[in-house]
Amino acid sequence: MPMEEQQKQTAKKHHVVNVDSRKKGTVSGVDEVVSYSDARLCLKTSEGELSVTGRDLKIVRFSTEDGTLSFSGEVDGIRYAGPKASLRRRLFQ
Repeated sequence: MPMEEQQKQTAKKHHVVNVDSRKKGTVSGVDEVVSYSDARLCLKTSEGELSVTGRDLKIVRFSTEDGTLSFSGEVDGIRYAGPKASLRRRLFQ
């Protein structure tokens, strides 16, 4: 594998979550879809595991190349799993 491709794969993807009127959304920085159902999407992102809960959730589009995922359905909640690093640690990384 060429050096440029390795650097792209190891570089941390920019992570953004957008939800529009609780009816649809997009997530960037997605590394993997861990699991999904009409009630929950579990995603591995560059910032940790993300869970989207709701009703009638559907993955509209997922690109492994750029790490973007679009979904539709009624969103009830968004939650990250795992402990968050302390403020001091985040500031002085």
